[in-house]
Amino acid sequence: MIGLWENDIQYRVIDPASGRSEIVSIMGTADEMRDPVFVQELEHKARESVERAWKKERAKRMTEQQRKDLGQILPEVHASHTHYAESLHGRYW
Repeated sequence: MIGLWENDIQYRVIDPASGRSEIVSIMGTADEMRDPVFVQELEHKARESVERAWKKERAKRMTEQQRKDLGQILPEVHASHTHYAESLHGRYW
């Protein structure tokens, strides 16, 4: 997780692996924002909170119809891969 300042109060947290990003508003008094140690602590807290929020998000489960559709397509995909392995050229299904 990395972070970049967009402007005086907006800090963008980026996950380089996925390319996902989120903007966090960080505010403080003028004296607090001039203190590099305080600002680093706020940046660290912002990255941790965004990472924690992303981990809580769950993948959307497939519906029963989507599972049935996938179950019908998988044998065709497997047959296509088998054909490619045997003949060394692809075939459209």
